Amino acid sequence: MPPPNGAGDLPEDRDLTGVVTVKKGNIEENPRRGERKNITVKVSDGFPVLKARMEGIVQGMGVQNNFLIYFKRTKTAVQSDYGEMHEANFAEWLRMRWSKITATEVTRWAEEGKSPEQMEVFKFFVYKPRNCRQRLSQLRRATQANMADARERLREHDIVHGIARGPIERAHLAVTNARRPEGAPLELGNDNTTTQARRLDVMQQEMQNEDEQAAVARNNEYRPITFKFNGTDMEVEVKIQSLRAALGLPLYDLFQNGVFHGYQHETVARDEDENDDEHENPQPGAVGAL
Repeated sequence: MPPPNGAGDLPEDRDLTGVVTVKKGNIEENPRRGERKNITVKVSDGFPVLKARMEGIVQGMGVQNNFLIYFKRTKTAVQSDYGEMHEANFAEWLRMRWSKITATEVTRWAEEGKSPEQMEVFKFFVYKPRNCRQRLSQLRRATQANMADARERLREHDIVHGIARGPIERAHLAVTNARRPEGAPLELGNDNTTTQARRLDVMQQEMQNEDEQAAVARNNEYRPITFKFNGTDMEVEVKIQSLRAALGLPLYDLFQNGVFHGYQHETVARDEDENDDEHENPQPGAVGAL
């Protein structure tokens, strides 16, 4: 059974104490800390008065006029649970939070010579967007939600422009764009990693199109393996496919007949050589070869 409310009904015509915290970033980034200021709240004044009062506080902290107010409705709510406060839910949410005050808290505050009206019961949050340069340099985690959004944006782009991509390139570009700041344009990339992914897709397709008879011949191929018995070398023929299965290897010859087979890097004339500065200043997502 939950503990009884110890503060009684929410006083509607008295000044109550709250605190507003201004955080840098947006709520989806889950920013930490922030600058705090006390604020007076009165239910009978309504939401417009609260917002006007809050404007006078947060504007000096670099917040624009069109800011949103988020409210912590319970004592244990985490940042992702904060709700956007507006006129329709203003009084209801204040009553909800006030009802969570316990008799134990009221007793402890009374011992300190304070009443519930004097305590920072109501906690408001305002988020101040980072400037453009900060946003573009702020990479995100490639979460499932970010990945799903990046894949959908890439799919829509490719449909509009009639582009057909292979699964390896699509996966690489999805990770790259999932890490980019929210609102950043789609990054299609022409870096080495994207080029390698595109080439691997082509080679994988070539391998899938291989003649079935050639595939059977390859999988049934036997190769000699040398064993030493009692100090004497003995050569035994082993079926390559069974050996691969026993060793947990792919059931195809990855380097001679697989996706790496036949790859020739384009020849670059000596006077066209350039310093490899792409690893020194990597593009977003281009952290290494696949």
